[in-house]
Amino acid sequence: MKGIENENIGISGVIEILKSKDRDAEFVRIPLFEISAKEFLTFAKSDFKDNDEKGLINALSNAKRAISNRMDEMIKLSCLQKLSSKNRWNIPTKMDKLSAIGIFVPGLLQRKITSMRNLLEHEYIKPKDSQEVEDVIDIAELFLASTENIY
Repeated sequence: MKGIENENIGISGVIEILKSKDRDAEFVRIPLFEISAKEFLTFAKSDFKDNDEKGLINALSNAKRAISNRMDEMIKLSCLQKLSSKNRWNIPTKMDKLSAIGIFVPGLLQRKITSMRNLLEHEYIKPKDSQEVEDVIDIAELFLASTENIY
């Protein structure tokens, strides 16, 4: 079953894999969005290394995007995408809904990351220091790691 990593194998391909005696066969994650949560996290880390005002602002925004992306992946995989879109769920609502279905979403995400990002996006206030932004990146990385097995 080698060579199927990025192909859409369809239901017949899945059935073939399940029937196969090939112990090396494994399921491959198919990307749900063009840009993944991990890519946004990589961008955040790269931006942070720039060690200037622009880098901190971009790092904060990309760390927040990584978290939002992962939440949207989980919402999509939980078949809640239509409801989320229809009702225009914001981040706190998404967090509540994911928590309600048993996915741990720490309140720290809301308090630390979303609040800092909202200050930046709506009040146009720059991050105060690089340590705060580095903390946000670390929180994003921990959240992605803790939800990796769900996605």
